[in-house]
Amino acid sequence: MVKKLERVKSTDGSSKYLFNDGKSEKGNFEAIYFYPVDGVPESSICMSTQVGCGVGCAFCATGKLGLNRNLKSTEILETIAKILEEEKKSGENIRNFTSVALMGMGEPLHNYEEVRDFYHQAIKMLPITHFSLSTSGVPENIIKLADDDTKYDLFFSLHSPFNEERSRLVPINKRYALEEVLSACKYYYEKKQKNVIGKKIKASYLLLKDLNDSDEHLQQLIKILDKDIFKVQILLYNENEKLPFKRPSMERAKKFENKLKENGLEATISISKGQDIAGACGQMAGKNRKQEEEEER
Repeated sequence: MVKKLERVKSTDGSSKYLFNDGKSEKGNFEAIYFYPVDGVPESSICMSTQVGCGVGCAFCATGKLGLNRNLKSTEILETIAKILEEEKKSGENIRNFTSVALMGMGEPLHNYEEVRDFYHQAIKMLPITHFSLSTSGVPENIIKLADDDTKYDLFFSLHSPFNEERSRLVPINKRYALEEVLSACKYYYEKKQKNVIGKKIKASYLLLKDLNDSDEHLQQLIKILDKDIFKVQILLYNENEKLPFKRPSMERAKKFENKLKENGLEATISISKGQDIAGACGQMAGKNRKQEEEEER
């Protein structure tokens, strides 16, 4: 049985939860609840699909943990139910809960069967109308997902348009080259996103100062991304003192965004919530607040 260990509230209103899978001390995983805000009337949960992660992205705290185990579909459902129960008990506003994003700890497509089963169970048990999933790029399972009767809005973690550099940032690229992943994404778009979901695939691009934010990167992105298939989601890096990467200025991010738009690509800058509670993109490390504070000292 999944056990809640901690709930921490962010200054931006979101709540991060730490759970244990009930199997070992290393079985900690996290999820975050986002409240309705101006312009976004729905509340949502960013959910983990694994305890840890085996992809090992260079900029990600979760990747430093390695993979412990996959979460079962029933564990994912149980976790969401516990979060909703806890939020209601705390007196918070849980109205319009309609969205789940499988973007927490883990690579969802390395836990394919459970992610598929979770979708089918969730649409029967929960008032969810929007399911999304972020992958580092597993072509054969992107294709399987396209052929399955699930409706996941697909996000693809790109982060560099150059294979050699992307392999350093996202090591799975050593196995699946960018061209192969983009081809699978195109297949997914034609089967699902274009007509079933009615949205473009989001190519997530984490801007890292003086690393992947150059004009050369911009030109290559414009070259490899089909503007009819992809929308670029620009993420700003959430700095970690144990990692060497730096966050670029907002001015640079805006220039990056505008240049993509000028060349026909849809692009938006996405600011992660939960940064002050280590719940933002790339920050989840399966630790309680006390452990995080001790490490910061």
